[in-house]
Amino acid sequence: MHSIEHQVATRSILHPTNQQHDGGLQMSEYGTMIESADVVRLCMELGMTKQDVRQLQKGFNEEDCDHADAITLKSFFFLIHEERRVLTQALLHLAVQPGQEPPTRRLTFDEYLRCVVTFSSFTEGQVFHFFFQLYADITKQRTASTRTTIGEDELHQFSQDIQVLDAAFAHNIQLHVMPRQRFGIRRVLSIPIFTMTSEARDEQLVEINEPKNIKRAKSVRFNQIAVTTTNSSSTRSFQRQATMPSSCRTDHQDSVRSETLRPMNQQHEELETSEYGTMIKCADVARLCMELGMTYHDIQQLRKEFDEEDCDHTDSITLTSFFFLIREEQRVLTKALLRLAVKPGQNPPSRRLTFDEYLRCIVTFSSFTEGQVFRFFFQIYTDLTKQRRASATVSTVGEDELFQFSQDLQVLNVAFARNIKVATSHRARSPSSASSSMMENWTFADFERFTRQHRVAFYPLIRIQYNVRHTGGHNNRYWVQRAREREAALQLVEYMKRNHGLLPSVPWQDRIANAVLHRPTTTTRVHERAKKLYTLFN
Repeated sequence: MHSIEHQVATRSILHPTNQQHDGGLQMSEYGTMIESADVVRLCMELGMTKQDVRQLQKGFNEEDCDHADAITLKSFFFLIHEERRVLTQALLHLAVQPGQEPPTRRLTFDEYLRCVVTFSSFTEGQVFHFFFQLYADITKQRTASTRTTIGEDELHQFSQDIQVLDAAFAHNIQLHVMPRQRFGIRRVLSIPIFTMTSEARDEQLVEINEPKNIKRAKSVRFNQIAVTTTNSSSTRSFQRQATMPSSCRTDHQDSVRSETLRPMNQQHEELETSEYGTMIKCADVARLCMELGMTYHDIQQLRKEFDEEDCDHTDSITLTSFFFLIREEQRVLTKALLRLAVKPGQNPPSRRLTFDEYLRCIVTFSSFTEGQVFRFFFQIYTDLTKQRRASATVSTVGEDELFQFSQDLQVLNVAFARNIKVATSHRARSPSSASSSMMENWTFADFERFTRQHRVAFYPLIRIQYNVRHTGGHNNRYWVQRAREREAALQLVEYMKRNHGLLPSVPWQDRIANAVLHRPTTTTRVHERAKKLYTLFN
């Protein structure tokens, strides 16, 4: 082989002899998923079924956010669980046919499939040969030679590029290269010399845990190349993971926990880690979910939907994606939900939300009672009244703000516009009104009484919560149950504070039910949660 394009030719791909062969082959084996005949033949030679190709296409389509039947290079490297480096970028040579330029911006599904299938089917020797050829081509360009060799400069660059892949292997690579320099290795290396065992056999190598099935000592030095093959052939998990080297992932996760959760004590840290893993980073969000009795699976359902909208893999979503997830349009009242995404006193996000912010918003609003929903929206217009009057003590809604509230409600749903107008006019002319004939200085008691009298007019507010509650596959019943259990658990925590940490005994009916059903009842779960909350936060 004289170039990396010729190396690609080792895939044994044959072009179709006629158009009839092309169309018939595609339709009979893989339908319309694959358009290129050479890719069809490659998959057939490997015995790949239609289901195998469909699994790869599923991951591809999840990254094709623009529905352009193509993915960005960033999405490509995410799918193969690798960062964009010199060595990993070389895989793009396999995405095209020999003699063609590799893609620089986007890959079609055929190019993606050609690359993944070809590289995954390589033997270990072919993998090493592929990457060797990459630097042999660089040597050719520098020396204007036709020989398939690697120069000293390129070998040094190869060493640096491998070290960049994973810092844990840097010492092993240096041990492999440095003895050659000490023993006066010649300036040009050919393939046989390159694949020989290093003279540094007696040197102590850094111990590694992944992968566990390394059979030859020399494979340790270049294990990153073999790992790339494994990554490219693996299917995409539903729960997205950070695209970082696997050997560094554990240390990174530990550092994230220690820096972001900042627990009150060591027990608190251990509980958060065991309850929700690394999905939740903020301690207040973890506590909120714990109080409601949310399980790891409950959080994972919300995380799954969040990740599907995180097309850029930045661990955050846009406001457009947020409103899509809660099935609402961006209106004045729905934008107010962003206040719940941050801690009190902080400014709501204006462009993107992290998962913690998203979770804080969804969980808080979904666990509101009906009265709390009305109070939340009432407070929005109370704040507007404060700003207009330049007073920090105002706790009422002025007439101007009430009129704006009426307009905002009508925007939410045209079908309710007349109901809102009728309710507002009724309030204005009601002689029993606390504000007589004027609609100035409404207190929340006035507003709450008004909502009870005209429930249909304010149904759009309840509808917002209904939509938010259905995020992540949950429903109204789920959140009502969570809110009830939280109230009961917090009451038990208060009881424990007054009684030096003692809990009331579980009723005998629940103890019998626990024994018969072999699972805890609601009362038992609430008792256990109260005990845990009291231990951690008091």
